[in-house]
Amino acid sequence: MWAIFGLLAVIPVLHFIGLNRVWNGTALATDVIHAEPALVFTIFMGALLAIGAGAPIGATIFGGVAIGHVKRAVGKIIGLPLAFADEIFFPLLVVFSGIAVPCALTLHSKLSLQMIAAAFLGGVLAAVVCFSIGLTMWCKVGPSLSVSVRRDSGDGG
Repeated sequence: MWAIFGLLAVIPVLHFIGLNRVWNGTALATDVIHAEPALVFTIFMGALLAIGAGAPIGATIFGGVAIGHVKRAVGKIIGLPLAFADEIFFPLLVVFSGIAVPCALTLHSKLSLQMIAAAFLGGVLAAVVCFSIGLTMWCKVGPSLSVSVRRDSGDGG
């Protein structure tokens, strides 16, 4: 939900950089925009950017809160997989980029692989690591098999 603020920060910028000329096909290679947005729009864009940049932190925190609520509800609230995915998405994104980028750059420079091949190998390695971390975390957080959810058969017996 918070990520929409990052998008909203871009909308005023589009007005000021003159993308309508690009979309109409009338832009020239020498076009330079010298106009600055008004101060009020700059403040507005900065505020929305700050809120949008906080989305990963907020999503991770609220995902953990949601996991707690679902666990305490003992089967009355569903949504544990969504809360779990919400909690681990941004941390795993950091782990993925922390593995894939250095691995790709190292493979490219040391083994003289083309960058696309090095990026693919680094991405595969990072995906395997992130999948194993996520699976391990899901085994710790996910619903245990010993907990049975009471179901009403509806037939009274």
